[in-house]
Amino acid sequence: MSRARKGYAEWGVHGVRSFSAALVACAAALSVVLAAAAAGAEELSELEQRTLARALQASAASGEHFELDPAPHGKRIESVEVVRPPVFDDDDPVPDFVNWFHSRSREQVIRRELLFQAGDRYDDAAVQETLRNLQYIPQFGVVVITALRGSEPGQVRMLVIVRDVWSLRLNYDLQGRPTSLDYFLLSLSEDNFLGTRTRAGVVFTLQPDRYSIGGMVAYPRIAGSKLDGLMSVGAYINRDSGEPEGSYGSLSVRRDLLALRDRWSFLVGTAWTIEQTRFFQNQLPVLSDQGIPIAYASSVVRAGGELSRAFGTGIKTVLTWGLELNRREYEATPYPFAS
Repeated sequence: MSRARKGYAEWGVHGVRSFSAALVACAAALSVVLAAAAAGAEELSELEQRTLARALQASAASGEHFELDPAPHGKRIESVEVVRPPVFDDDDPVPDFVNWFHSRSREQVIRRELLFQAGDRYDDAAVQETLRNLQYIPQFGVVVITALRGSEPGQVRMLVIVRDVWSLRLNYDLQGRPTSLDYFLLSLSEDNFLGTRTRAGVVFTLQPDRYSIGGMVAYPRIAGSKLDGLMSVGAYINRDSGEPEGSYGSLSVRRDLLALRDRWSFLVGTAWTIEQTRFFQNQLPVLSDQGIPIAYASSVVRAGGELSRAFGTGIKTVLTWGLELNRREYEATPYPFAS
């Protein structure tokens, strides 16, 4: 019997949207990291204080002398020093040899996030924005940025300390009842492949009628730019026949607002899901009024993007326009006795 179309296909256009958000800058009281720098150091947590103290001690042990600068504003940045502590240290009960199995973020990966460089004038807004951006990255657990006295009056040396978190992640999700398992997800990913902040992983899902195997890659700062890319793809396999019965995937590129002076950001992407949709309850197919299992083929393809324009600094207003096209198609095979 040939397949007969029992369904519909639709195209949709979702048009312009806009919103605005206000960012209000707040001034916070600053406290000291060390007694000698009481006037100008940023307030740090106990962990950040210990991280900074160890960096200064390590420099002293190597023959260098770092001294905090209490008044760096407006001084010329002489150099930018990047320190990358190990993931596990004396604060953790984990043996140090475990660090051998972890790649620390490369120095250039950290430097590309900095909004200041040697030769610039010290600007507290740029330093605070850099600190915020680095702390926003999930791979970085401890971030400290401070100014050190330069080799000459009127100059400072910037010290940037970034400590990674463990990057190998195992995630799972279970849904079901005491007597049945309705959904199971298992994913394994390396979130800092070769120290480049590239995330690569595999995903496995299990459902009553099928399972899926897929992978994903998230690549930040494509070719040294401010663009981030994300790609995922996978296939659905029928548990009874062992044959493929669909696929899913997505591809997107985005550019975020990274600094107060940034004016434009955007996101473009596409995604698809082609599958056999079936309904189950307690591992048994859900039946229609005629006793027919509810099942049909579905295909959803989406593509679109958005563009944002930012205005202001102290009070930030962001207008965003978006466009999305989606095509949805459903198809069912009627039973011989169906009308």
